[in-house]
Amino acid sequence: LKSDIIKKFPNIFNYHNASLENFRGSGAQSWMLMMNENKNQLSIHRVNKYFDDGDLLLSKKLDISKANNLTQIYGIIDKYEKNFFSKFLFLFFNKKLKKKSNKSKINYYYPRINHKKDAYVNWNWKSQDIISFSNAFDDPYKGIIASIDNKKIFLKKAKFEFRKKFHPFQYGIIFWKRKKKLYVATQNGVISFEYNANKNINLLGKKFKNLSS
Repeated sequence: LKSDIIKKFPNIFNYHNASLENFRGSGAQSWMLMMNENKNQLSIHRVNKYFDDGDLLLSKKLDISKANNLTQIYGIIDKYEKNFFSKFLFLFFNKKLKKKSNKSKINYYYPRINHKKDAYVNWNWKSQDIISFSNAFDDPYKGIIASIDNKKIFLKKAKFEFRKKFHPFQYGIIFWKRKKKLYVATQNGVISFEYNANKNINLLGKKFKNLSS
């Protein structure tokens, strides 16, 4: 905000449902899933003229180690938000808030994620990186975007099934299909996905192409 607005209204606060040290900016929970983070944080800070930079006034750490998609993380956050806000208001009106510097040697800012542009998977990545990327674009998104015969296919619910050595040329091959699952060759082994595609597309034995937005 502009300095003159802050001078007129000194008590402007911002709620950020992530760590202000490690996940400033937008799309924090998606980045957490990609990075396999086990902890999240609720934060309220005083607003200054810089983005997500003012003094930290209240925070609470949350365990998200069992969350595999955004819907699950938001479900965990929802359980604690009401009490978190109530505590903040109590401390504010009773003048018991204690400020803490929100600055560290390095603060990490991340951009907003756009599913249509950013969800394209690279089959040359390590298997775990593909899975964490898939988790970041799972519910409520449609899934990561893959392509066969120039048609987009959305993949969700990635699961590492077992280790197996494949040649790099084989990465992305659908070698088995069962019910609503595809089994795909990747760098460190086999990953299964639930998929959403036209029923007329022949998938078995086909190879996903690496796409870019």
